Amino acid sequence: VILLIAVPPFLALMFIRSYGVNVPFMDQFDFIPLLDRLYTGNVTFSDLFAQHNEHRIFFPRLVMLGLAHITRYNTVAEMYVSWVFLCFIGYLVFKIYARTFGTSLTALLTFVPVSWLVFSLRQWQNLLWGWQLAWFMVVLFLLLSLYMLGTSKVMGWRFAVAIASAIVCSFCSGQGLLVWPIGLLQMLWMRWSDGGEPTRRYARILTIWCFVGLLVYIAYFATYTHPGQHPSLLYLLHHPLSAVSYFVVCIGSPLAVDGYMAAAMGMLLLALYVVGMLYGVRRGLSRPSVTGFSVSLMSFAFLTAAVLTVTRCGFGVGQAFQSRYTTMTALGIIGLYMAIRQLEVRHDRLRQFLLGSLLSLMALGVIAAYGHATISYDEILISDGDAIQTYRTEAAYYLSTFDVQSDENLVLLYPNAEV
Repeated sequence: VILLIAVPPFLALMFIRSYGVNVPFMDQFDFIPLLDRLYTGNVTFSDLFAQHNEHRIFFPRLVMLGLAHITRYNTVAEMYVSWVFLCFIGYLVFKIYARTFGTSLTALLTFVPVSWLVFSLRQWQNLLWGWQLAWFMVVLFLLLSLYMLGTSKVMGWRFAVAIASAIVCSFCSGQGLLVWPIGLLQMLWMRWSDGGEPTRRYARILTIWCFVGLLVYIAYFATYTHPGQHPSLLYLLHHPLSAVSYFVVCIGSPLAVDGYMAAAMGMLLLALYVVGMLYGVRRGLSRPSVTGFSVSLMSFAFLTAAVLTVTRCGFGVGQAFQSRYTTMTALGIIGLYMAIRQLEVRHDRLRQFLLGSLLSLMALGVIAAYGHATISYDEILISDGDAIQTYRTEAAYYLSTFDVQSDENLVLLYPNAEV
């Protein structure tokens, strides 16, 4: 059983080793001027805090600057660091899972599907693009913050770590701001499930959490400007069907290998979410204090999909299928799996149906993702790994010979050939 849990992170590591290519790509060219300022001693706080698209990636910039200095900007090193972050994510998910279900043989066996989903190669874009270490940092510090909140009922060191982790999470990517409302939801859930705790103590913790969160939001949006190259935030009001389709595809994307499969998976998962939650309310969720983790994971996935719908649906429904989003939205599937498993009634046909259906979808999605990412069928199907390796290798050649290359070739690396 331990081997089954350990195989997915090993396969993810081998995936990077097999297909990673050392070449700056797209957004990484926006990072190179920062390297120049680093070596001329002109890096300022404003440079690190500057907006990138909708995001403020202060802490990922620090990590990438350190790695670039140590490795002479080897982008494959960033991929390996992303894998390390993913391993910590897997460890925190296991800690949350074990706190709910224990570490018996049965509990470990039921964790196997979760491990394969956490390390799924469906997130190949994040694994093979060092720039995306920011997304792994968001999820890592989100989980760390929620775990510390869930295991702390007083203003001790755990609550301080939760606050610090939430701040780091917020300044890794725009989605990191969701940690504040989700953390508040989790604390209120725990207060509801633990009526014996003094109200004054909870009120003090909630007040501090909300106050720090408010300061973070003010700092984030104080000089915020809407990216000019991005669609209007009001696009979804004029195209509601496109917005709904975008949301559904985004929810189903972690278990799909094409847009149609993502839409089908999204609708099935939404049905399981609705029925599972209604069933849970009716039957009564066991141990509500730990059920809060499940609710938090599902809330993060849904709010992430909603934010992406508002900010990105103008790019088209196909954009919702992007591999990089799946690292975040897959948490909702894990939360739903935990929630169904926590239901008190074990020998209930509806519960068994919900659990069996979800496990079937997870198995289908993970198997399809691993096959699509690594297996090539001559010229009929090129795997994601092969495709990105070929593309990046070609781009690396163009970069190393940039002075004799046409603009048409150089824009494979970055949209502006002059850069």
